Amino acid sequence: MKNFAQNITLAAAMVAVLPWLAGCATSQPAGSATAAPSTALTQSKPLNVVFESAALESKLAQMGVLTNFKRYWQAHLDRNWGLRYELEHGIDPGRTDAKFYADYHAKAWTLKSFKVHDVTLDGKHVILDVERALADPTGKKADVTVRDSDIWLEVDGQWKHVNLDSVLKSR
Repeated sequence: MKNFAQNITLAAAMVAVLPWLAGCATSQPAGSATAAPSTALTQSKPLNVVFESAALESKLAQMGVLTNFKRYWQAHLDRNWGLRYELEHGIDPGRTDAKFYADYHAKAWTLKSFKVHDVTLDGKHVILDVERALADPTGKKADVTVRDSDIWLEVDGQWKHVNLDSVLKSR
């Protein structure tokens, strides 16, 4: 449990920095993006997830997380915020709806690469140690690489991404 608490602390610290890195600032004009139905957008290009070892991909598949993990991050690559919203856990839909979620992510940085370094099961959570390279969509800032935890939880028989973003949780 101590390891899980450390991962949550690390993830929460990274979430505090990510709005700055990801361009998810709420200073954009309202209504600049809408939550498209999850089937409305086409893929920009296939998500290329690199696993540090082939065993990690197999482990995720055996746990049942692999499909939604890939759908969630492909949705980021495709800027399909409607699908990502559906795959999130921990957002109160009464306070943060799909439209706000899409508006909030409208300026998100582009996902350039994704690597999984490790996968652990901690209680009911699957925790991935991941590294993402992100590019500023405006081209004004240098690319960044972020390494943090990607946390997943099975909710009603479906694996969902655990959202730790305080803006999306506290509205």
